[in-house]
Amino acid sequence: ILKKSIWGVDISVVACHIAAFSLYLAMLNYLNPRDIIELKESGVRLPPLVGSNIMAMDFFDSNCSIHEMTFDLIIGNPPWAAATGKRTEFERWAKDNEYPIAARSIAQAFVWKAGAHVKEGGQITLLLPSNLLYNHSQKHLDFKKTWFRKFSINKIINLTDLRHFLFSEAVGPG
Repeated sequence: ILKKSIWGVDISVVACHIAAFSLYLAMLNYLNPRDIIELKESGVRLPPLVGSNIMAMDFFDSNCSIHEMTFDLIIGNPPWAAATGKRTEFERWAKDNEYPIAARSIAQAFVWKAGAHVKEGGQITLLLPSNLLYNHSQKHLDFKKTWFRKFSINKIINLTDLRHFLFSEAVGPG
């Protein structure tokens, strides 16, 4: 499953290693200690994930390994920050593909990019900032209008009220 069914991209190599470690722990959790010892003694090793299935790359870079791939299920937690400084790769990608993005929102760009990688009938689950729904500037409204027109949204779970419980240092509404 780890090598054939799970793929990931993050611009941070540290985040990639954390994701791989988390996947290893989840897999090992389904084995009993005796089985793990037997596998280790027989020379079985955990498969390398970082650099193969989990890539430290810019998700919006056309050279990204998953550029042409599609998936049945996409799960993600994109950055919630807005871009600063000069134009970024995600902004170029969104403009080239004619997707609206408000306030230089990386999360909004991830919504569109995930949609480009999901198979027909597939699902996307993203942890997104609440301003995607609650900001009423014209550019945000344009984003939402296009988003709800393009995708069938099955469920939205608002975690705003839990932000201080989940993230003790949270400042904004989530």
